[in-house]
Amino acid sequence: MFRSAIVLPSTLTPDVALKRLEPLSDDVVVVIRREESGTTYCYDFTVGTLRAALQGNPAPTLTIALNLHEWQASPQVDLHATSSEEAERVAASGRTVVLDGDDIIGVLMPRTSATRGGVGGTRGGVGPAHNGGGTRGLDEPAAPAPPAPGGEPTTGLEASPAAYGDSLFEAFPRVTAPDAVTAGEQFDVAVGFSMTGAPGATRFTVAAPREQQDLQFVVSVMGHGLDFPDGVRRELTVSRSAPEAATVTFAVVADPVETDLVRVVEVSYEFGGNVVGRAWREVHVGATAPPAAPPPPLEGGTSLAPAPNVPAPHITVEVRNRQGDAQLEWLLHTRYSDVALPTSRITTDLGNESAREFAVQLMNQLPAQVGSPFLRKTITGIGTAVTGAMPGEFWDLFAQVWVRAKAAGEVPSVLIVTNEPYVPWELAWVGDDIVDPADLPPGAPGERVGMPLGGLCRVGRWVPPITRTPRGGDRPATPPPTSASAAHLAVVIGDYASDTNVRPLPEAIEEGKAIALAYGGLPLKATEEDFGRLLSNALERNGAPFGPTVVHVAAHGEVSPTMQQYTGIILSASDRRLDPFIIQGSSLTRETKPFVFLNACQVGTAGSVLSDYGGLAGAFVSEGCSGYVAPLWNVNDLVARQFAEEFYQAALTNGTSVAESLRQLRSRYATDWDQQTATPLAYVFYGHPELTFERS
Repeated sequence: MFRSAIVLPSTLTPDVALKRLEPLSDDVVVVIRREESGTTYCYDFTVGTLRAALQGNPAPTLTIALNLHEWQASPQVDLHATSSEEAERVAASGRTVVLDGDDIIGVLMPRTSATRGGVGGTRGGVGPAHNGGGTRGLDEPAAPAPPAPGGEPTTGLEASPAAYGDSLFEAFPRVTAPDAVTAGEQFDVAVGFSMTGAPGATRFTVAAPREQQDLQFVVSVMGHGLDFPDGVRRELTVSRSAPEAATVTFAVVADPVETDLVRVVEVSYEFGGNVVGRAWREVHVGATAPPAAPPPPLEGGTSLAPAPNVPAPHITVEVRNRQGDAQLEWLLHTRYSDVALPTSRITTDLGNESAREFAVQLMNQLPAQVGSPFLRKTITGIGTAVTGAMPGEFWDLFAQVWVRAKAAGEVPSVLIVTNEPYVPWELAWVGDDIVDPADLPPGAPGERVGMPLGGLCRVGRWVPPITRTPRGGDRPATPPPTSASAAHLAVVIGDYASDTNVRPLPEAIEEGKAIALAYGGLPLKATEEDFGRLLSNALERNGAPFGPTVVHVAAHGEVSPTMQQYTGIILSASDRRLDPFIIQGSSLTRETKPFVFLNACQVGTAGSVLSDYGGLAGAFVSEGCSGYVAPLWNVNDLVARQFAEEFYQAALTNGTSVAESLRQLRSRYATDWDQQTATPLAYVFYGHPELTFERS
């Protein structure tokens, strides 16, 4: 079956593309055309799928908004350069773009429902990667095929419309509970979907094969000060024809309280291994009786529709902590539907303020071991302590996922979504008591076999939404983006040679120069003036506005988890610091959403400010950066330079994902790097494990 197509260039912004699609019906076929190094790549969608993927998308181009890569391009046949047999063979394996020389004239539909991987084998899906299709609205009767290359018209490639194509399921989350309850007494929370949303809720969107009428969701609940005696996980089967009919119920008991309090029930909706949405609802809790005439409880929801063509992480971990409380609450998710996950509530206890104390100890102890024969043992000991702070249920899941990923030839990806700002989960020690020792690097004589989690897996962190505004949506945006533009690089260099109070960083200067030269970056100084122009988005290059999409800083940094006024980048020729409040008051991250690499001591460590995620990490992430990399402790000047240069070589030149680039560098900490430093393990990454740079 042949369908004519509308053609859009990949350089359009999402807003402009949506305006061009306004008069078209959802089932119209659209081909995105991308030119790269003299080669034309085509990606076919339907209007309905594009609208769902582009609505509210802040990316600067369709290439980035839709995460378009060479390997994802649709097959092509040219009417005048391809035999009819070859055209039929190609089209039978998937949707195929038809060219007439340089002109795109339409799309051939396959005879069967075979797809090419990704979200349906086309570039249009907005759902989990293993669903077929990737389009919607293809229910029209078969149309005649175009003239076969070198022959007469043929209808040999017609297909049944129901045999392929995704359609979108859209609904609001529904969480119902009593407005007020008594501590210690059981009450029910019902979870499902609604076609009308509560104030503050956003519509969830899931793509699934259109022939799949019953959609299988997994619903999980959590909440500080709440117990779930019958478990925290339920399967929710939703019919497309009656989405409001399905409901699952959780038994809940509020912990004892001394005075009336508000507790929040948090709900995660999972589909195909991806967490596709979260919802919440307040419940007023009384010590001896339900609070009288409580104010209306707040409720809402956030859509977490995954980016097109991006698989779910192998493991997604949600970790929640209430400031001032030592207890952590955990939810586990995996892309593998055959792996059984815990149904009971999972909690761990860190001890009173031990997480913050742990961060302070880490920043002080590891640098103090530089040059010591005990450095490697200290790394293993710290990693073992982190491993012990994680629940056994996580490591049971990890062991199962590790075996499956290894069998598929994959490096596992782990996304940690947490409001706990202190514990360096990436340092957790994975030893032969967790995975097969044959999969681990051999230990040196007298040392334990194993590797930190961040050296074995592609690990990324993210922060659950800190704030939500009426017009600005969630901050930070969720889920984290999976692509970032590297078109414009700004490199900030800290030159402290003239400052007698600050130690010079000669390797940082060379690092900045090398990165700016290699990737066409705009060099800046770590001064108030240059940082002021950068953060105000007022840079110029050759007389034209310059909006950086990647910001690299090579300078001095300092962190105090308890006193934010002493946290920040140390400025050149000044006694001031670039602190988190300055970042939160700037316009840079909200306008260009850059990827930020702060190669400065300690600035990967977060903190807690005004009950929010603090530090420079919290400031940059909450204000809109696409990804953030920085070290947790003091780093060696030379090794930090080598690390940064090799990172950009892998991520920018070779196209390796950010998380995999960092994993490869961390994994060599005990072999290739200076044996007297722990610098390669210092770097923490906030972002999606699949985040990859797009270069123009």
